[in-house]
Amino acid sequence: MTRYMMATAARHVTGDLSRSIPDLACIDGEDGDAYIGQWVAGFGFFNVRFPKASTRELTDAERAYYRAKVVDLAGSVTPIDLGPEAA
Repeated sequence: MTRYMMATAARHVTGDLSRSIPDLACIDGEDGDAYIGQWVAGFGFFNVRFPKASTRELTDAERAYYRAKVVDLAGSVTPIDLGPEAA
């Protein structure tokens, strides 16, 4: 199941894709000490490894902020689906 998290460190087979401040990552899986996915905004690298030590769940404020946003990919506008609201 896809989920969104905040991350800074990011590794790809092509090199370091880290960001200096936490940014939104789309996580599709995990492997040992890393989540696997891609940055929501960027050049479109897939199978990026986000170390669990530098990746976290979204805060309530971040969830509210991103629920109001969309992603525009080549003219296709898609809402950011964070899943069901927390109870």
